[in-house]
Amino acid sequence: MLREFLACKVTRWESLAWLLGSYVVTTNFGLDSPDDRRRNNMARAQMQISLLLAFFMTCLPALGDDADATEKAKKKKSNPCINLRDRINYIPMSDEFVFVESRGNSYLLAMKNRCPGLRRGYYMHFPGDARRVCSSHRAKLEYVDREIQMPACQVQRIEEVEDWSEASAIVAQFRQEQQALEEKRRQEKEDRKNR
Repeated sequence: MLREFLACKVTRWESLAWLLGSYVVTTNFGLDSPDDRRRNNMARAQMQISLLLAFFMTCLPALGDDADATEKAKKKKSNPCINLRDRINYIPMSDEFVFVESRGNSYLLAMKNRCPGLRRGYYMHFPGDARRVCSSHRAKLEYVDREIQMPACQVQRIEEVEDWSEASAIVAQFRQEQQALEEKRRQEKEDRKNR
């Protein structure tokens, strides 16, 4: 415990003061009577409890910062949420993907199905009065194309991305996978015809 106490973000002078205080209080100054020893043991126990409380109050938050940061990062990546109270910039990438910028964070919205006109869409918004939209929610994105209100498009997932280039790479990978899947289906269809 002493090693963790000295390693935490408490200055060495504060550590030294705690250790010196524990030594002064718990030292037996030649007290031989049982009452004096009992009082000394009580003082020693109180000091140990005080040191333990001081450790938890000063060092535990400092020691837990790294663990909290990694836990928050995992949670953020596994189920990212967009705060709808912030100013949001929607940039359609295709009829299936929308790049979103919100308060320094970037997200990629992947639609459940192809949404006609989404690539040309504007005035995009999430309907309702929700404060945020998460990947685990069944959110719908509304948009306007050529002055016509289009039906809401269901969002399949929300991914947090670093920037536009990472979002573009994800979209390109998705398109390659779709082309490979279509090619495979075509081959299977031709194989069935040839039989």
